[in-house]
Amino acid sequence: MEHNAWIQFGSGQELWNEIYSEFGIRAFMAGNTGVQMGGWLQKEIDLLADFRGLKIRIPGLAPKS
Repeated sequence: MEHNAWIQFGSGQELWNEIYSEFGIRAFMAGNTGVQMGGWLQKEIDLLADFRGLKIRIPGLAPKS
């Protein structure tokens, strides 16, 4: 929420425009679904493989494997 506020109401959009202008690109915020907790898990996650089989709530367009 703070990042969105800085872009919209602070000087974030102006800085973004300045940085991307040399590439001829106009950047804008899109598709932000906000922050979400990754999950309350029963076991500790140590390896990428530990995520296999877990159900995690992910907002927006999340990949399905």
